[in-house]
Amino acid sequence: MSIKERRGFFRIEDKVTLQVRKLDKSKNGERSGLHFSQKSHYSLANELERMKAESRVYFRNIEKEVPDVARYFSHLEEKIDLIARTFILGSEDLSLQETQLVNISGSGISFTSEQAYDIDDVVEITFVLHPVFMMINANARVVTCDEQDDGRYRLAIEFRNLSEDDRDLLIRHVVKKQMTDIRENKP
Repeated sequence: MSIKERRGFFRIEDKVTLQVRKLDKSKNGERSGLHFSQKSHYSLANELERMKAESRVYFRNIEKEVPDVARYFSHLEEKIDLIARTFILGSEDLSLQETQLVNISGSGISFTSEQAYDIDDVVEITFVLHPVFMMINANARVVTCDEQDDGRYRLAIEFRNLSEDDRDLLIRHVVKKQMTDIRENKP
């Protein structure tokens, strides 16, 4: 992906739960990822978010025609979100780890790491977007690894095989976060 294409996506600063694992070249970059049970927890959150996005058009129509019904549906959606978050938080996995600041877009992610990587290393990257607990998992390529003054490393990683569904979820998250940031910073 060229620099021009990478810059075609909005970038935001966000806090995510993040795991990076260098892939063993002897395994030809195959992904092992999280255990199935952990993935299924996040699949629930990802699928709920996809369904929410798909139903927005219908919700807007109902909101115009019958506002009370729309409020009721919003309340039901909040209940479903609460149940899903409780279910995900009840599993001891990535969601319980500490979050870290990243710069993220639909094409890649940049963050600070204790570990150095070589340019073109292939890594498996898994991160959870908060507060909706959507999980993104993809193979990626290390584009830059610059040592910082504090001895840590600033990495830029380009997604290599991010599914279209996950890219759509990620882009929606980036746009939503950007709009929230703009609203919160209005004078």
